[in-house]
Amino acid sequence: SQPDAAHAGGWGERFREMARAPMFMRFILFGALITFWFNFTGPFSPVFMYEQLGLSVSRVTLLVVISTLTSALSWPSLGSYCDELGCKKVIFASILLSETDRSCWVFIHKEFAWLLFPMWFWGGLTATGFFLGNFNMLLKLIPRSSKTTGISINLAVTSLAAALGPVLAG
Repeated sequence: SQPDAAHAGGWGERFREMARAPMFMRFILFGALITFWFNFTGPFSPVFMYEQLGLSVSRVTLLVVISTLTSALSWPSLGSYCDELGCKKVIFASILLSETDRSCWVFIHKEFAWLLFPMWFWGGLTATGFFLGNFNMLLKLIPRSSKTTGISINLAVTSLAAALGPVLAG
């Protein structure tokens, strides 16, 4: 809610300030590892759905819409859970619950393609819990004087990790 205070030292001083916040640095590493892992396998699901299950583009689009709607509708209640239970618990539960969704891919073939609908519903819910808890936790860990810098560093590092996932998996 407060803009960054003016820094006389420039970018170098801001980076050093972030490096002196060990919990913030650990959290960035955690976010990078999670986004790398999710993106290591995630981008290949549409290829599988088109080539192995024979789903149409409109059917896959419907799955994305279901996930997006679930995410949007669950935002207020998951925000309340973050307030009541804490961000760490919501993040942890969301990761565990998302893995139950991901493990269902083992059972997917043409006869069980209908399972994709509850999976993408569940995926929208768990992803929202993770991202909401993650961003709220991030705001708590960033040094107060450098919110913009901290958010930018987190976004850069986790985006790079997310981009490397499918490249290395492929």
